[in-house]
Amino acid sequence: MTPDQVARAAESVLGVAPTGVLALDHQGTFHRVFRLSGVRGGGRWILRANAASDFLHDLSLHLDAWAGAALEHAGLPAVRVPYVNLSRTVVPFDFQIGAESPGRPLAAFHDDEPRMHRRLRQLGRLVARIHTLPLAGFGLLDARPLAAASGPPRGMWNTWSEYIRLNLAAHMDFCARAGDLTTAGADALLAAFERHAGCLNVSGGVLLHGDLGSHNILTDGDRLLGLIDWEDALSGDPVYDVAFWASFQPPERHAPFLAGYRELRPLPDDFPVRFWLYLVRILLAKAVHRRRFAYPDRPDRPTAAQRIREALKNLARAA
Repeated sequence: MTPDQVARAAESVLGVAPTGVLALDHQGTFHRVFRLSGVRGGGRWILRANAASDFLHDLSLHLDAWAGAALEHAGLPAVRVPYVNLSRTVVPFDFQIGAESPGRPLAAFHDDEPRMHRRLRQLGRLVARIHTLPLAGFGLLDARPLAAASGPPRGMWNTWSEYIRLNLAAHMDFCARAGDLTTAGADALLAAFERHAGCLNVSGGVLLHGDLGSHNILTDGDRLLGLIDWEDALSGDPVYDVAFWASFQPPERHAPFLAGYRELRPLPDDFPVRFWLYLVRILLAKAVHRRRFAYPDRPDRPTAAQRIREALKNLARAA
């Protein structure tokens, strides 16, 4: 997609072409992200485009628009995404346009540990409030009702257990062949899933962000301004969202987040088992994703194999 195409897409919904189109430094695996400048009437806008438009229509772009409106309605900080266009009548790709927050991603403060801890306590409270919003079904959200304006999204699986176990054997096999999971580790994980099957019997799902990395959390340094990138949103167990957040963070940051969360919402009695069971499952999926897309391991972080091994040890201790 060219800057001219991006400008044309923006003009089709904003009524005027931007004078500047800048590709942002942080680009997603499946999306291209641009800042639009010089729009008459003011306002700061971000355009996200489907980088795989040759292969599929990106219905998940509707989830950002829906989540922003749902959170705003609930009185929570939200980022507005008022425009979604999958028609491909103007440009040959799907796109959305949303308001640009004046803040920065929380990742900008990773070297300021005291400030990070304060913001993580706030984040715990925000996530706890998001987890009060119920949804039907389980797992990744079906955006088709949003595209048809026929109702809210719902999880695409009938049970939470069905979703969590989806592709588990394939991911374990992939990680074993890649050297990220030992045979003993695979046996221990399968045994843990059988032993703790009751943890997955969730009776009702709530809204989960599904990708709570610091790059998706906006702040002005003193307060949180909202969450972005809801394409991986789910209906399910709140502990899964907590574990997904923890998959991005060192262990010493867990305490302030959990303290903030507990201020507004209790965690279940079996939280330690659920947390480590989900975290191992998430780390397996992330290891598969990183290897398939050839993302290099960061030299300042443990390898996938080390993280999976440590999470399995903590799961054994929690049980």
